[in-house]
Amino acid sequence: MTALIGSNVLICALWRFVPLWPLLTRYFMHVPGYPRAIQAVANVFSHVQYEHLLGNMFMLLLVGPVCHELVGRGVFVGTYVASGAVGTLFSLYWANLGRGSISAHSVGASAAIWGISTLFCLLTDMNSIKIPFMKDMEFSFHPKMLLAAFIGLEIYSSLRRKQTSMDHASHFGGMFVGASAAGYLHLNGWHQRSSLRGAQGKTVDVEKTVREEIKEVKDSVVKVVK
Repeated sequence: MTALIGSNVLICALWRFVPLWPLLTRYFMHVPGYPRAIQAVANVFSHVQYEHLLGNMFMLLLVGPVCHELVGRGVFVGTYVASGAVGTLFSLYWANLGRGSISAHSVGASAAIWGISTLFCLLTDMNSIKIPFMKDMEFSFHPKMLLAAFIGLEIYSSLRRKQTSMDHASHFGGMFVGASAAGYLHLNGWHQRSSLRGAQGKTVDVEKTVREEIKEVKDSVVKVVK
């Protein structure tokens, strides 16, 4: 999580230096009119506006650690990167074959975050969430119903006639990858294996997971320094 968030912050900082714009627009921005393969992955780590970065990183910090703990590092990172890449592909097809604009451009981790969010909601058996940094604050939630509500909202937003700068096509691509990964894990008996490992609890405790991540990073830094 530290590496993902750190890389996004770094790329956003680089956008502040005008001499780097040719490099960043060539490789770290998805341009449907002049696509390059590396853009499909690199644009997922790129944010130009601070508010866009903060919004996406907040969502990543909220759902990323619990999804990581649920499915493990390999599945998590694979789903994250694949969701971003396939989301970019959906956006490219929509711009060239659909009603999107071929002259538009897009950046951001939204597709990747939608992918891991979909994966988490379809796999988890947790039925309550603890509010971070607020003592004894819990409420019940139904992951699949929450996902259905988010998908409905995304569809509604994409069908509105009013023009929007949001790349809905990439969001749907991310959801597609997350749902596909969840379906594959279901078919391969992931739930039975996770139950034997005791991997699933009943409460989503984001704060505890984040604190454990921070402690792990500190321990790693201490080992490197020593």
